[in-house]
Amino acid sequence: MKGSSFCASSLLISLLLAILCISPAQSIRLGVKIGEDVLTDLCSKTDDPSFCLQSLKSDPQTATTDLRGLAGVSINLAKTTVTKTHTFIKSQLEKTTDPQLKKQYSQCLDSYDDAIGNVDYASEQLSSSDYGGVSSAASACMTDISDCQDATSALPQQNKESNLLCKVTLLIANRLLGKV
Repeated sequence: MKGSSFCASSLLISLLLAILCISPAQSIRLGVKIGEDVLTDLCSKTDDPSFCLQSLKSDPQTATTDLRGLAGVSINLAKTTVTKTHTFIKSQLEKTTDPQLKKQYSQCLDSYDDAIGNVDYASEQLSSSDYGGVSSAASACMTDISDCQDATSALPQQNKESNLLCKVTLLIANRLLGKV
């Protein structure tokens, strides 16, 4: 009887030590609601912290979610923005008669097709808790948008917003991986 009591006590002490040794980034992963300080820190690593904060706070889930949930929020925001930009490019491509601009819009349309695919992939990876996959997909999305920026200067605001929201997803995924 004393032996099993000793084992139970040792197990309890080990469990408590493990909980106390969890880093702040790991505790966020375990369902702890994020605070304003986390949002501010994440957004400070972007080119437009104000837009980042405004975007994340535009979703009511941000106020009550953990970091994993915030990754979902950022992916949804990126999907909306990337899709809206894709639609805009498609409409511009149909309207323009300038052959050079048509070529540029066509290249951007291809890039944004890829960006949408990468945002969708990030969502799939988040569903399976593959934060490395989310990080890779967000990075690839940023590359797709950069390819569009290289093709034309006609979409500066759309590219900026799309890139920033993919970067936020990347930053969150990296924090979930303990890299930030």
